[in-house]
Amino acid sequence: MSKPAQILPVGPQDTFWRTLQTFNVTRFVIAVVLLAYLSANTKKSFGTLEEFPYQETCVIYLLLAVVFAILSTYYKRRLLLQVASEMAVDITVISMLYVAAGGAKSGLAILYLFPLAGGAILAPLLLALFFVSVVTITLLADSGYRILKSATEDSTFQTGLYGAAFFAARFLNAVLDDG
Repeated sequence: MSKPAQILPVGPQDTFWRTLQTFNVTRFVIAVVLLAYLSANTKKSFGTLEEFPYQETCVIYLLLAVVFAILSTYYKRRLLLQVASEMAVDITVISMLYVAAGGAKSGLAILYLFPLAGGAILAPLLLALFFVSVVTITLLADSGYRILKSATEDSTFQTGLYGAAFFAARFLNAVLDDG
């Protein structure tokens, strides 16, 4: 008789790499949806910057999503460097789209949850909090600029709530990991 196949135990490193690959697939889907949505809405003057290259930005983001997915599949080294660079690209692209689309009224701030959740799971606390801080400062700076530009902007409260929610989500993840 033959022996039954043994299932190899999954080590913590394998779990991290699988989680990173899951985030890469999610990043790809988000990039495709953003490309479709912003391409359709730029004809209706989406956002405040008419000359902003929405489609080109989304295509580059899509290509980077593919590169990140391939990299995490075939080069399973330097997990923290891959996570940090992917988060930096996500936050940069989302910030560019957020500012160009009109800030808090665009509704694109919710997209920050994706890279911040990935960082909360895969990155150490200090690095994850750094990225949450960068996002919060970006949101507040954009809101402050819009207030200075026109006194009728009332999205500061909403921006503050986003920042507080991002920090709370990160701390909740830390509490649940320890418990």
